[in-house]
Amino acid sequence: MRTATTDPIVPEWSTPDQPTATARQLALALARFEVAEVEAWRAELLVAVAELAAAAGTSWRFGTGDPTIALVRAAAVLAGHTPDVAGPRTAIVVAALGG
Repeated sequence: MRTATTDPIVPEWSTPDQPTATARQLALALARFEVAEVEAWRAELLVAVAELAAAAGTSWRFGTGDPTIALVRAAAVLAGHTPDVAGPRTAIVVAALGG
């Protein structure tokens, strides 16, 4: 049987020393590629866009169209509305894209 813990729940899963990248940096990195080239990073891009949307306090929806296009569009919208929102998973994608 497991015992319950009363430790506080940590609301932030990242540590302060992790590098972060902003929505603006992600959009600029994505702008250098064709959508078909971004396909290889779709899973990582999904995590980055979800991270930025959560940090910005906004919701975003997937349409019925191409998921890669929806993610690129969501990244562009986030960069336009909340360009300075940042996250560590976004930094990984920006680095992978050479940004």
